Amino acid sequence: MQFIFRDFVTEAAKLAVPAFHPDMEIWTGGFVEALLTFVLVLAYFATLVDERANKAVAGFGVGLVLLFGGLIAQPLTGAALNPARVFGPAVAAFHWDKFAIYWLALAGGLLAGLLYEYVMLWGRQRET
Repeated sequence: MQFIFRDFVTEAAKLAVPAFHPDMEIWTGGFVEALLTFVLVLAYFATLVDERANKAVAGFGVGLVLLFGGLIAQPLTGAALNPARVFGPAVAAFHWDKFAIYWLALAGGLLAGLLYEYVMLWGRQRET
């Protein structure tokens, strides 16, 4: 691919890599990503995984979380909300600026999963 397109592919792929605002502190940006991923995973579990949820509106609920998460975080952190969203373009562009901090989003998703499993579903009869 590089043989055909030369530097064009690398420059185009760099545009797709989420980037922090120059004034954004690295740990603050990581917290923003983790918080928004927490909300996204919580919405996913509440609307798509939970058997009590109305599946007809599940996509709308998750889509709204993605919309507002993107509107809030796009100018601040690039609104990845998922390390895979950063990894693909970073590999294509070989552009790893602040890549590691996006992995804090996994902590937000992990906390949301644990909260939903052990707090929101607490006391419910589980099938074994």
